[in-house]
Amino acid sequence: PVALGELVADVASECEVLALEKQQQLRLDAEPGLAMVDPDVFRIAVANILHNAIRYGHPSTQVEVRTYRMDSAWLVEVSDSGPGIAPEHHSRLFERFYRVDAGRSRTVGGVGLGLAMARWSVEQHGGRIELESQVGTGSTFRVVVPM
Repeated sequence: PVALGELVADVASECEVLALEKQQQLRLDAEPGLAMVDPDVFRIAVANILHNAIRYGHPSTQVEVRTYRMDSAWLVEVSDSGPGIAPEHHSRLFERFYRVDAGRSRTVGGVGLGLAMARWSVEQHGGRIELESQVGTGSTFRVVVPM
């Protein structure tokens, strides 16, 4: 078992420099408790989702990270105030090399592997990733793993 809140806090701490460069504030709300996850594999999911939230979030805004229990699962949510993702992209977003806007890769980097790796990591734990997003209002990625 792994202290999930501590693992997520470690990842957030590692990402803090990226957030500061964009004058963003990272807000962490981590419920204490143990989860049955491989820390190295699960870290891949949290790090990739959090990097994207910072990368695509608008400057001088807040990126929120929460961990909590619901029913028989652990949830990790990462919310940003970025440009949002149009519904027609939601089903393909976790495919390898898929980019919502290939032109953005020149300005923000990336090749479209981060979310595919995040999905793989979560699925190794019997979980799933959910997405809530609207264009212009940002995104919330929710990782759900069984207890």
